[in-house]
Amino acid sequence: MSTGLGVVLILAAALALELWALANRRPGDTISEVTWRTVYRQPFVAFLMGYLMGHLTWQSERCAELLR
Repeated sequence: MSTGLGVVLILAAALALELWALANRRPGDTISEVTWRTVYRQPFVAFLMGYLMGHLTWQSERCAELLR
């Protein structure tokens, strides 16, 4: 499996979970609400999420070459 396909599958699964959470009648179970509750109880999770996003999106030399 390629990395691109893996990312697409993960995003599709997250979208399906979010749509299911919005469709059911249980309040407070969307991805955003679960994340907010988790970060409120464990603030370090917010740091880890920021670190991960920075790691995935920080401009590397290879990305700079692709943009030229």
